[in-house]
Amino acid sequence: MKKLRIWCYDTEAETLYEVYNQQGLPDSYNSADRIVDARSYPENGKDILYFTDNYHEVRQLRCEIPDSYTGAFLSEYDLSLQKYGANGSIDFNTANAIAAGGSLLSGTYQFSYRLVNPTTKTYTKWSSLTNPVHVYSKTETSYAIYASGYGLATDRKIVMTISPSAYELSAITNGDLTHFQLAVIENVLPTGTLEASLLAVEPIASRTNYEYKSNYNIGKISVDEIVIDPAAIKNSKTISINQNRLFAGNVQYVNLEFDNGTPQLHNTSNQFITHSRSNDVDLELEKNLSFRKGYFRNEVYRFAIVYFDKYGNKSEPQVLDLTSVASNSISGATDVKFPQRSSLFPILNVSDNPVDIGLRLTIKNHPSWAVGFEIVREKRIKNILFQSPIIPMMSVKGIGALDVYPTVTTVRTSGTTTITYSSAQPQTSNEVYVPKNLQWP
Repeated sequence: MKKLRIWCYDTEAETLYEVYNQQGLPDSYNSADRIVDARSYPENGKDILYFTDNYHEVRQLRCEIPDSYTGAFLSEYDLSLQKYGANGSIDFNTANAIAAGGSLLSGTYQFSYRLVNPTTKTYTKWSSLTNPVHVYSKTETSYAIYASGYGLATDRKIVMTISPSAYELSAITNGDLTHFQLAVIENVLPTGTLEASLLAVEPIASRTNYEYKSNYNIGKISVDEIVIDPAAIKNSKTISINQNRLFAGNVQYVNLEFDNGTPQLHNTSNQFITHSRSNDVDLELEKNLSFRKGYFRNEVYRFAIVYFDKYGNKSEPQVLDLTSVASNSISGATDVKFPQRSSLFPILNVSDNPVDIGLRLTIKNHPSWAVGFEIVREKRIKNILFQSPIIPMMSVKGIGALDVYPTVTTVRTSGTTTITYSSAQPQTSNEVYVPKNLQWP
């Protein structure tokens, strides 16, 4: 194995400094045609050396020796001009992930994070968006009923944990990345949004759980900046600077092919699973309304897997062959058809509480270059509006004359007679349940 070392020579002090040392390069790195192409360009009064070696990504070097010099003080993050991926996750693993203590508007929220070093002005790409998190304007905890419009004032907040990947954690430990920033897609308007709200940059060390309490932001970015990947460039042979822009030539793209064969399921451990909401506490957790949603019974879905490398470059989706899933009620296709309502997969349990149905998969043949993967699903074609007589309901308080109700009426028989009904009451109660999809305010 070979290594790459970079020195800086101080011509006045006649001192040689080692600024970078990279171990573990393959023997092929010392090939005869390994030529470093470099361009020097001044920025803010300092010369910056941009260089490429047709093996690594395009890099930069600021030859600034710190006062407390130690050998090989630069890291991969210091040199790389290519953004690394934010490949960790945002988790909502507390029971009260949605709780009182904030002022969020009702609606749904999706989050993405990136890691930042404000000193060196470096940052990672944005992470993948989370699934939508629901915030409701009203809770009837005694009946475990949640009802809301959108854009209404609430007292709710969202509690989350940002969990960087192992590669990001090493950069945090080394001091290469010191802060984080969140972007939030706020679906609180009837027309939706194509922008995400930017939150303030905050030190990583100051947060274990992050609490998103209000709709305040410091700016907006397009959703495209989060969800669209830049070109997956691996390296280039030459570089050039023209009109304040850096151009790479003889570009080689990252090979994102599946070098361990087609990803597929193990023959076992692939099955439908159920979750029964078996107690009042489970029913009343708002978190479950976002993360305990089941699939529709007796409908067909298609799933695929997407892999990503340490730079956040993502492969094409590979459709998973799900014919081996136990109880799959479709044959001769890669898709999966969820089972129909039965004693194994009921809609209600013995306590008349909802039963959600899900899918557990065990996957093999992961590519050697991948550091993680995501499961994606084809958008469902909705053939079933309601899969059972169970319709989400909400309570509406009675309006009009309840205490003082008309008790006198005139009846025409052979003449005109006035009759008094002293116990007359309206033909309704002071509270009635109506289907929640009628969108009562």
